[in-house]
Amino acid sequence: MTQHDIDLYYRTILDGIGTAGKLVREGFTATKQVKTKEGAADLLTEYDQRVEEILIDRLRESFPAHKFIGEESTALGTKSSFTDDPTWIIDPIDGTTNFVHGFPFIAISVALAISKQVVLGIVYNPITDQLYSAIRGRGAFRNGQIIKCSGQKSLSLSQILGEYGPNRDPAILDTKCKTLETIVEKVHSIRAMGSAALNLCLVAEGSCDAYFEYGVHIWDYAAGDLIAREAGAYTCDPSGAPLNLIHRRVLCAATKELAEQMIKLYLIFAIISITISFVVSDSCRDQSNGTSTIKTWIIVISVVGGVVLIGIIAVVCCICKKCKAHSMASERKRDAENDQRMEERRVAAENRSAERLRAADAVRMKYGILKEKYGGNDYELHFIVKQFHSQWRSSLFRNIAFINQRRLATSAQEKKTSKSKQHNTLVESKTTDTHGEVATFTEKAQQAAKDTGYSLVVVAGVAALGGLCYLVLHELYSRETPNGIYKEASKMCLANTDVQDALGTPIMVHTTPQIGSMRINNVRAKMFDEKGHRSMTLAFYLTGKERSGVVAVTVQKNISNKFVYDYIIVQLDRPWRGRNIIQVHQNLDPAKTTPQALDI
Repeated sequence: MTQHDIDLYYRTILDGIGTAGKLVREGFTATKQVKTKEGAADLLTEYDQRVEEILIDRLRESFPAHKFIGEESTALGTKSSFTDDPTWIIDPIDGTTNFVHGFPFIAISVALAISKQVVLGIVYNPITDQLYSAIRGRGAFRNGQIIKCSGQKSLSLSQILGEYGPNRDPAILDTKCKTLETIVEKVHSIRAMGSAALNLCLVAEGSCDAYFEYGVHIWDYAAGDLIAREAGAYTCDPSGAPLNLIHRRVLCAATKELAEQMIKLYLIFAIISITISFVVSDSCRDQSNGTSTIKTWIIVISVVGGVVLIGIIAVVCCICKKCKAHSMASERKRDAENDQRMEERRVAAENRSAERLRAADAVRMKYGILKEKYGGNDYELHFIVKQFHSQWRSSLFRNIAFINQRRLATSAQEKKTSKSKQHNTLVESKTTDTHGEVATFTEKAQQAAKDTGYSLVVVAGVAALGGLCYLVLHELYSRETPNGIYKEASKMCLANTDVQDALGTPIMVHTTPQIGSMRINNVRAKMFDEKGHRSMTLAFYLTGKERSGVVAVTVQKNISNKFVYDYIIVQLDRPWRGRNIIQVHQNLDPAKTTPQALDI
């Protein structure tokens, strides 16, 4: 992509913004048709859609291969994605609430991203006729004059920009208010102007020193981010990480030193927000009739039970392994003791045989001496008797030694047979040493296979338990589930004054037609695909003092993979002020939200 191409893109979009600016100026004082999108404070007018159509038509005519991400087309269900292709990111009117109320702080914001890097950004306020522009590497300009940020490094001397956003959840609003209270104690002042694009431009020109917001979309700050950075500002994620355009949060400061001071304060806000997201309010518990408490206890018991089960398995495995090792060690010890006893018996037998031989030699020597003393037949007869006695004793000793050897051999054979049948372990004979080594290796291999199997079972159990816990927690606490939409929609219904007047307070919320039903309160929901987008419908029931009603809700996922409401209506069991349907929230044509069309 050459500089000539970027200049061509700049001139083309500048011409389209001029035409769109005239339309915005005409509609600024005119009567407008106002609708809501994701919440009661997220407004939409016909001028938003017409301005976006003008810009996209002009760009598509000149650059048909380019892609587009527009706020209003995305809200209407047009599928778009942020890829490496040249992509125009358009917010037709940033600050629609200001536009509706006649507050002249609005902007047309257009950015061009190539390979997911913004190379061109334009922010134009048609009411004050201020045009902020930047091309990567060329600096930032306001109406043709170069601008620079303030260069402020001290938080205590800074003027900060921050926004409340369109989300009106009480817990989130309370957290943001407390965070702003913490920040205001450390700065000169805080301003909330209502336009993310112009907030970034105010930091770029030095009117303010820092800006932070959570929940903004890519079209809100893509162009302003480039203008601020080209003016010398430092932009990042509020956590301190590099800025990611699809993460929906931004921190912009005049200097890196100021940004680091802001990050410390913002991290406190992030921790509080995460904590609040897991807290269930009292009203929510009343609406679910105790179901959330029961499910929470089920999760706790399941987790504790899983941990205890894994611990028991691990302990049993360890005990089995220790017992087997102890048994093998005891067997080896007994074998060694038996071998030692047999060796001692063999040595003792040899010693006794040698002692007998020495005694016989001594007797022969003694009778040789007596031959000289006695003579003739007396000596011969005496010698014959003594010799016979010596031979008889020698024969007796030999028999005893033979019997002992046979007993030893028999004991050894019985031991070999017993060990072969019961344990398949080693035997004493040197000729069977090789067989004993093979048996030992086989046992070790079998034990290793068993240990591996036990380990795999434990790992599989942990993985299954973790997956189950994730699914249950996601079902209970995620907004992008039927239960999450049910809780949010029920709070919107309870806060609606028409619903309160029609049904009469107090109002009970339940998921079954009968309030006292023993059935588990699971909200009825149906998922389906419509025009390439994932959609969901669900229904629940309201019961008040005067009337009861059925609530029908339809939501559809946007480009951020978040559910946005198409409509929330309440069909009453009997008319109230001449009508049977109360519209709590609606983004569709009224003709499409009749009882026949909705099939409640």
